Amino acid sequence: MKKSLARRIALLVLMALLMVPTVASAASVGVTLYPTQYYVYSGAIGLSTFVDNSYTNASSSARDVYCYTEYSKPGQLWTRVRTQTVAPGNSSGVRVSQSTAGSWRMNLNPVGSSTRDCYCWGTLRY
Repeated sequence: MKKSLARRIALLVLMALLMVPTVASAASVGVTLYPTQYYVYSGAIGLSTFVDNSYTNASSSARDVYCYTEYSKPGQLWTRVRTQTVAPGNSSGVRVSQSTAGSWRMNLNPVGSSTRDCYCWGTLRY
């Protein structure tokens, strides 16, 4: 009898804890472009009306890298909302915003047609 009561109490406590809202931490996603790649996309994060991006292009990179920030409203296609060019050995970052909450991703792409030989990494965070 006591064992059954203890189980019921434990189950009620567990259920109560699951109903307590938790504080969400900032979402982020990172991506790395390796010298063998022509381009790379990050995973998506969202829903948010803004995102902070940061990019670094290694000094060993052969050329500048386009760093695209892309946005999508739920159920719609991706739209490029910010383009930054980062030279080898440099970093850049900026906050990008939209009026409606949506998902965000980044694309790293070496400057030039079908080029590679760049090592670049970036992060999106909100």
